Amino acid sequence: MRFKKHCLLFLLALTIIMPVNPWQKSLHAKIDNPISYKVTAPLNQSLVFKRIQDGKIIYSKNPDQVLSPASVTKLITAAACFDMFGSHHTFQTPITYTGNRRGHKITGNIYIKGSGDPLLISELIWQLATDIRNMGIRQITGDIVIDNSSFDSEIRDQARISSAQRSRNAYDAPITPFAINYNTFTLSVGPNPDIGSKALVTFDPYPLRMIAIENYVTTARHGMHGNVRAARITKKNRTSIRVKGSISTNSTLKKIYRSVSNPVRAAGEQVRGFLLGQDIIVQGQVKSGKAPKNSKLLIKITGYPLYKIMSSMNKYSNNYIADVMTKNLGSKISNPASFKSGLTAIQHFMKKIGVKGDYKIYNGSGLSPNNRLSANQVTDLLMYVAKKFRYFPEFLASLPVSSRDGTLKDRFAEIPKGTVRAKTGSLTEPISVSSLAGYLNHKTHGLIAFAIIDNGKPKSRQPSLFDLRKRQDHIIKNLLK
Repeated sequence: MRFKKHCLLFLLALTIIMPVNPWQKSLHAKIDNPISYKVTAPLNQSLVFKRIQDGKIIYSKNPDQVLSPASVTKLITAAACFDMFGSHHTFQTPITYTGNRRGHKITGNIYIKGSGDPLLISELIWQLATDIRNMGIRQITGDIVIDNSSFDSEIRDQARISSAQRSRNAYDAPITPFAINYNTFTLSVGPNPDIGSKALVTFDPYPLRMIAIENYVTTARHGMHGNVRAARITKKNRTSIRVKGSISTNSTLKKIYRSVSNPVRAAGEQVRGFLLGQDIIVQGQVKSGKAPKNSKLLIKITGYPLYKIMSSMNKYSNNYIADVMTKNLGSKISNPASFKSGLTAIQHFMKKIGVKGDYKIYNGSGLSPNNRLSANQVTDLLMYVAKKFRYFPEFLASLPVSSRDGTLKDRFAEIPKGTVRAKTGSLTEPISVSSLAGYLNHKTHGLIAFAIIDNGKPKSRQPSLFDLRKRQDHIIKNLLK
């Protein structure tokens, strides 16, 4: 017994006096050296690099400090969606009708019941119109009725309220369960052959009866640098698009994207346009309403699988998809689904996976500057997902890939392509926020989950997003070395 006791004491002494891992000590020295890459403005940071295979922390700094994560919040939204719905879930949007169907004519209304599919793009609506034509239908005598009853009436959460009357950013679109192209529309602007004449401005792919185009774009001579601007003007429920500027005769076609002001009319008129493109005439108007229980099924739109939706959300940080999916998460808690029930579902998910601490999530896209997460909490989520074979491959594939695509296409040029797969985040008000979280592949440690959350300090000079991103790149580069 005395021998065993002496052995234990000896081993304990060795543990106490054993020097820090030289690799880790060198890493800390490189990263913490202010000469290496210094951000001159005051900064709050929370960083963690954690080895997937055993949870060992490779490097950390203020790992439990909760900060504003910006769009890194989407990692939580994506994980909750994969966990609840499964990676191959598809949203089904039924189209029903009332009245009679005789020969090539439907003598009644058609009803489109929104299912919360955030990726109903032109391709799917074109296929819908083509399928209806192939069913032999050429005329609908009634109205197009949009049924958005699966979501509540709140079309913007608090992070979007200030954007309700402007449309510089297409992602400021209202949130509804039936929407085409993220509740946005596209303008095509092309040069006219005659210099000095009005440019060619049209909706893409089909005209929208509900919106007038005010065209003030002129065609300039060959080689002139043009600049085209578009603004949505909404007055007394009437919407027009005022397009100004110039475009040279040798310019390629330009595309401008803007959010819609009336999501019901916009979606219905786009459906009408696609139907008309297949020689199907709708005689009635676009209205809002609920599909009657006795309406008959005409056809369903089967959306893209969830893994494609999540890739579209994460690769380019699509806030519209994140907000729609937040409501979808709430569909099993409340009917109709709401932002509140969606956030409750996210809270339940965080509790389920064992994320602890004082975090706050006010919206699922990260647009809210009031969201709060620590690097430890983010890496806890990433560690949980990495052990979920059921959907981890799709989750990983949804993230931007360094030097290849998405928001990381032009970053990390100094390391091998594809070494980092991570979600970015940034805000400029009320403080500067830059964050980066995901996975990297290390030649010694294997797969590492990491999170870097950088915030400027309130009431201080704010660091530039450029400097914050450069420092993040510096940290990743040194860790990989």
